[in-house]
Amino acid sequence: NKEEEKLREKFRVYTETILQAINGMLEETPTKSINKKKLQKKITDTMWRYFRAEMLKVEMFSR
Repeated sequence: NKEEEKLREKFRVYTETILQAINGMLEETPTKSINKKKLQKKITDTMWRYFRAEMLKVEMFSR
């Protein structure tokens, strides 16, 4: 199914983007200052930021 393939591809790209963003964030965070709670919050915030952006794109294109 073409539609299913498109969705799979979008999800794959989206997941890669999130992983890259988190890896980038981890690289920028000095190891000495890693606080587990803060790090979890940073990761969550990063994921939500991309999720919201993705949802906006979907809403824009579905009209």
